Amino acid sequence: MLYLFFRTKKEDVCLIKQIIESYENMLDLSTIDSSSGKIQVSIAKDFEKEARLILEDLGKRFTLIPLDEPSDKSQGNY
Repeated sequence: MLYLFFRTKKEDVCLIKQIIESYENMLDLSTIDSSSGKIQVSIAKDFEKEARLILEDLGKRFTLIPLDEPSDKSQGNY
């Protein structure tokens, strides 16, 4: 898995999560800090190129500020 981290508007997290998770087995979203809008997008390695295109498109409709964090370690509480 590859993990990308973003800051977004708190009110957009639910809708972004629904969109991202509609791409079953490709993408997943975890809220890392709901008070600041920090999210983690988990990407199946076989779909990295497609996932980055999806995230780029979502960034045109929602605020998705990339965070400079290690992409090889999840911060989710599972």
